[in-house]
Amino acid sequence: RIHINQSAAEDIWPGGAVWDAGLLMADLVVALSNPQRTCTTTITTATTSHKSNKKTVQQHTIRVPSRLNKIKLLDSNNKTILELGCGVGLTGIVANAVLHPKLALLTDLQVVVDNVTKPNLQLNKTSTSMIRAMPLCWGNAEDERAVQRVLNGKAPDLVLIADVAYQHKPGASSHFDALVSTILKLIND
Repeated sequence: RIHINQSAAEDIWPGGAVWDAGLLMADLVVALSNPQRTCTTTITTATTSHKSNKKTVQQHTIRVPSRLNKIKLLDSNNKTILELGCGVGLTGIVANAVLHPKLALLTDLQVVVDNVTKPNLQLNKTSTSMIRAMPLCWGNAEDERAVQRVLNGKAPDLVLIADVAYQHKPGASSHFDALVSTILKLIND
């Protein structure tokens, strides 16, 4: 079982929410890591307001398309996983749980890491492998160097990234160029 807390706080948005792309990617990681190539997920959402308490349960199954059957995800304690734009940390926590890497490093903006990612890591603490979260602002050389130090100057074996290239507010600049620059710096050892 994995538990994830969200936050609707304006300064954390959109990193404080569980997004469909993160759910799908977490399911895909599980499906690709098991011989049946499927994953059934049950999501329970509790909503509390001054008017009512509502609990919703959704269940869905993902089957890996045959064209992806050749993909083999690592299952070794000598591998590293890096997640960019991890938000609440769902995908990285799931990848850590099913792939058992030497290190799963989840990254996002400082405010997101401090307010949602780290608390969710504590909520889902395991001792089977090392998982940690740290700030990474794309295009920020200091943050990129800090991540490279944690990765011991080596490229990660698996990079997880989903639904992060968007325009946060109308008229705001895109973060896509900074994202691409950061990816290239971190995967070239």
